[in-house]
Amino acid sequence: TCLLKFYSLCLLIFFLLEMAIAIIGFVFPHTMQSIVEESFTDKIIHKYRENDDLRNFIDFAQKEFHCCGLSSEGYMDWSMNEYFNCSSPSREQCGVPYSCCINATNIAGGLINIMCGYGAQKLSVAEASKRVWTSGCIEVVRA
Repeated sequence: TCLLKFYSLCLLIFFLLEMAIAIIGFVFPHTMQSIVEESFTDKIIHKYRENDDLRNFIDFAQKEFHCCGLSSEGYMDWSMNEYFNCSSPSREQCGVPYSCCINATNIAGGLINIMCGYGAQKLSVAEASKRVWTSGCIEVVRA
């Protein structure tokens, strides 16, 4: 009976914590949104090349929802990734993943042009919007 009481207490504590987070989310929606955006962007964008499953998920989401990056910064979120930031020595510097491209299959034969997002961060939003999706995925999914 002691373990059963302990288990019940743990369930009650977890339930109350979930309720508190839900209430805070409804009372302060903008604060919660910025916290979620910052933590997702920090974790997901930084680890894009480190985990194949995560990379495939991000590529799928960006292609499916016609978005690029996560936060309201949109395609500029990719400047936080070590491979895509403008100080990177790689060919991908100042770029975005191919899944951000509006028309990634513009090579003859339907092959995917993985270089279509190169240099996108150097462009203005107006110029970049001709090549890549400029809105962040959180913003697109919320709309």
